[in-house]
Amino acid sequence: FVIKSLLSTQSIQVKIALSGIGCKAAQRWGNTLGFTEVSLQGNGNLGLRIKRQIFKANFERKHTKHQQRSIIIIGSDLPKLSVDELISAFEHLKNNELVLGPASDGGYWLLGMSGHLSKNIPSWLFSGITWGSNTVFAETIKRAKSKNVKYKKLHTKNDIDQLIDLSPWLK
Repeated sequence: FVIKSLLSTQSIQVKIALSGIGCKAAQRWGNTLGFTEVSLQGNGNLGLRIKRQIFKANFERKHTKHQQRSIIIIGSDLPKLSVDELISAFEHLKNNELVLGPASDGGYWLLGMSGHLSKNIPSWLFSGITWGSNTVFAETIKRAKSKNVKYKKLHTKNDIDQLIDLSPWLK
């Protein structure tokens, strides 16, 4: 796993949020992979589920010394994800409030927020976006520009949302 190798080299905290299974099954699955911080995503569209995970992380931070840490959210549908890409995203958050990795389908494969931006979760980043459409990335960038949020665009990657997305690996 890319995340496990990153854990051994960086000071990061990993939380896994799942959907489609029950709480006990999610915990068992996480434990078999060696992760103890496993929760359910909850109901709602993707934007609401992401926002909920950031809110949870912020709530937990209020009780620790890590109140201004950056947050990176990725999906589990990235077969070509590397440790270097994640380290690069964290590095870009040192000079940017927002880091986005565009997906070839018009969404994004990575969302990174500086500690400053994630502390007061901006509703414009998650509300009113047509999740699952080919305009998610473009709409997010448009909104970031309108709010004068300094952002960094990473390289485009293929994530796997539909069966056809597997085509590059089936050749």
